[in-house]
Amino acid sequence: MAKKKPVATRIDNRSQLIYALTEIAELEHLLMCQYLFAAASLKTDVAELENEERRYYQIELIREWKGAILRIAREEMQHLAYVNNLLISVGGGPYFARPNFPCVRRFYQKGPDDDTDPRMSLEPFGVETIDRFIRFETSEVEKPKHELRLLAAIPDPNYYETLHEFYTRIQEALTDDMFVDVEDQYDPKDENEGIIDVGRRIRPGPDVPTTNIVRSAKEARELLSEIMQQGEGAPPSTDDPRAHVNIFRGIQKALAGELKEDEDFEPARNVVPNPLTRRHEDIPATPKPAYTIIPKERDDGLPHGMLQLFAGVYEVLLGWLQQLFSRRGPVQERRAIETLVFLPYMSEVIRPLSEILTLVPVQKGTQERLGASFEVTTNNFLLPSDRMTARRTVEALRELEGQSDTLVKLLTTFKLPVAAQQLAEVQLTLRLFREEFESRTKWGWPLDFGWPTRVANYAVTAAEQDAHGKEFANYSEFPRTPSGSPIWTRPTKEGWSPPPVLEIEFQGWFQCRLATDPDGAFVRRGVTGNAFAIGDEPALDRIIRFQPDGTVKRSHCPPIGVNVTSARLLRSALHAPNTGIPVPRLVSANVNLLQDPKLEGRNHLVCEDGEVIDPFEVQVKTADGLYLRRRVVGIPLNKMTPTERRGTGRYASSGAQVRINAMRDNLVHMGDVLSPQDFVSDRIAKLEQEAEEHAEEPLGEPAQAIAFRLKVLRATGWQVRNVRWTRFFFDCEYFHTISGEMNSKLASVAPAFQVRTPQGEPQADFDAKWLIQYHLGFYDTDALAAYAYGLLRIPVDHVDWPKKR
Repeated sequence: MAKKKPVATRIDNRSQLIYALTEIAELEHLLMCQYLFAAASLKTDVAELENEERRYYQIELIREWKGAILRIAREEMQHLAYVNNLLISVGGGPYFARPNFPCVRRFYQKGPDDDTDPRMSLEPFGVETIDRFIRFETSEVEKPKHELRLLAAIPDPNYYETLHEFYTRIQEALTDDMFVDVEDQYDPKDENEGIIDVGRRIRPGPDVPTTNIVRSAKEARELLSEIMQQGEGAPPSTDDPRAHVNIFRGIQKALAGELKEDEDFEPARNVVPNPLTRRHEDIPATPKPAYTIIPKERDDGLPHGMLQLFAGVYEVLLGWLQQLFSRRGPVQERRAIETLVFLPYMSEVIRPLSEILTLVPVQKGTQERLGASFEVTTNNFLLPSDRMTARRTVEALRELEGQSDTLVKLLTTFKLPVAAQQLAEVQLTLRLFREEFESRTKWGWPLDFGWPTRVANYAVTAAEQDAHGKEFANYSEFPRTPSGSPIWTRPTKEGWSPPPVLEIEFQGWFQCRLATDPDGAFVRRGVTGNAFAIGDEPALDRIIRFQPDGTVKRSHCPPIGVNVTSARLLRSALHAPNTGIPVPRLVSANVNLLQDPKLEGRNHLVCEDGEVIDPFEVQVKTADGLYLRRRVVGIPLNKMTPTERRGTGRYASSGAQVRINAMRDNLVHMGDVLSPQDFVSDRIAKLEQEAEEHAEEPLGEPAQAIAFRLKVLRATGWQVRNVRWTRFFFDCEYFHTISGEMNSKLASVAPAFQVRTPQGEPQADFDAKWLIQYHLGFYDTDALAAYAYGLLRIPVDHVDWPKKR
């Protein structure tokens, strides 16, 4: 007797609707993990590819695939957030539970007897993996040449022919009667209390502000339509290039094409599927596909410990998300979490750690590598007491920091230096997360010189505020005295008496080869941001280079060099600019920042846009050996407490200006460029001409580097065509003192003068502090360079003023 086809159950009550939405939340979560695993498995360096003729072409293919998969994974996380808000809106609760990998016969089944065995499995990038991703992201039966059966759509007890049908039935159930709760949905905010736009395309209306919540059943249905069009449930006929299924089809086609040219092409590292610390109760003993259990004792516990570390940081992530969406814990604690979890934690902990794992052998001497396991031992991330939330977070981050330290030592012992170096950065990052979480929970963020106003809504006593404020004094470079007066303007018995100063004006191009968000600060080659290392170039290092030494040269880019454009002696720092006595010996001198300084923002972990430069030691040096040099006071920035960091005064005094004005300001100082369009168009024209010179060797490093640069430069920008949208608009102004150790050699300078030496404690002598004001802006993502200009004012003594005529 033929089996009856399962009848799709109509969702016509609240319990069925909530159950269906939890299924969707679970599915989005599982897909996100699988995409992250596949992306992390992809190779990142040219040296990992064996085909010398095609490897420069192949590495750019891989980078494009990795970026596309990471963007899709990010959208799955957005979908997970949307679905959780929908759950809340219909009377359910936030849901982050899911089974461990591999999941067997759990999703995409047509009925209880469907044995097509669709696998939810953590597997490295490859032909079969991309085929499976396409099956996840479409909703109707397709018949490719190879035997690829479409998975049906829903787990027991509800069965559907297609995932599209499942979404449609949920849409039909989202009536006004079902839609009961708007206020308890979660709308994430950034450091400045602005709504974080996580990618919603369909706006409720032109006059409705950006939001991630839904206000009506109609909006909820529209949001599900958007999720279907963007990702799961899109029909095969969709021609939307942003649809996940079309992105994966493009990857599938490109991969097949390259395999025809090079049948030995291996774009991914040899990562084992489904690595686990143990078999969990929700995994059958003999599943298909298989999993790999890593014993505790193997290789002194290194591979097992790496999996445990990732499971720990992943559990913190899920706990934070559960706390935010369920609105548990004090409001200031939730504010601290939401300023940390979305950009910093994902880009500075989850993603880099998932990639570090792929550098670690499953066992010493083997070629197989680990991958992120995404293991969970509990699906209950909601703590029973609001009093416990912060304590659990701090304990977990402290334990993870200690575990990282042990694993860094083991990686070094097992001669895995790259993994050890990268994990050491994650270890430091975990400490910063712990300290920032504790600080922001109590004091808010950002904490600046106006800090008392920012803690008005927190339970902080006057004594605590006073003690907290005194921490500023340790390493302060604020250009004001303790009384709040600007330096050099203290009154005396004779009146105002600012000291004479040497005023040095400087400008020029500097290089900083740094990854830009949403890439993490330590991404080595650049993937999803705007800055990239190409060809045989060394890895990105974030070092600010004001002079050509150590820079990476690219054709047709501005010459690197920040130099003195004018120097003058002023009888008072308050005198008008462009007055005073010229000091011609210093004109054209190199201005440099010493000790390999870096931008230390770490994707809004340490500061917002307008990152602190650390270490900061400025030097002005002439060709014949004269110099002035001084550093800021204090210890390295990341050894300070959060309060001490905020109290340095070295953060940007203003972030990005109105973007068009920021560009114009920099163009004025650059002098020979009329507009960003002209700047980019000139570069494109020169690169196109250079590309013709390499036409006979299209797969070689020079030709591929030019091809990649042209691809980036031709990208359509946010507002202005042919302008990379995030960086030409960048402009930050810094204004602080320099109070630390100083040296100078000024023999035979005319007019003669001496640099004022601090009396007593250098930091306490305000009349001896140097004052620097500088702009960094117009970041050229092709040159990996930006423009700097500014003024350095140095108090002086014993000036040989020219006699008045």
